[in-house]
Amino acid sequence: MSETIKFAIVPIDNEALKATPVPDDAVLPVFGVPSAPGSRVEVLSIGIAGAILVVDAADPITLNLTYHDASADSDTTLLTGAAGALGDLKAAGGLTANEVLTLWHGVQSMDPGDTIRAPLSIVTPTTAGDGYYFVVGYRVRQWNGQ
Repeated sequence: MSETIKFAIVPIDNEALKATPVPDDAVLPVFGVPSAPGSRVEVLSIGIAGAILVVDAADPITLNLTYHDASADSDTTLLTGAAGALGDLKAAGGLTANEVLTLWHGVQSMDPGDTIRAPLSIVTPTTAGDGYYFVVGYRVRQWNGQ
């Protein structure tokens, strides 16, 4: 059983943050546990950073964090993003270019097939964002029965 905290850097697909075309109902992958039997991972924190922050003068650009429990086929919201608060992909949400902002921290136990995703709320940004990524802190509690 490992107690070491590890960090995963998860690049965000820039197509979801371009001015046009904006994908309908874009959902960003954040983290997942492979379907290896007897595996358990604990996610401890999720942060986000961007090199060029997306801009939209008229509309909010926010994301939520959703945990999907594969065995129960159910979703739990970890974060509901809001304009001017956590989950806002613009500077108004506390983001500073090239600095990681923690969106969520706690302990989310994940079993085989479980995922964390980030559904986006985005209309048409006036300036495209670039270089966004998630930083996920986690520890492996059990791997394939070991």
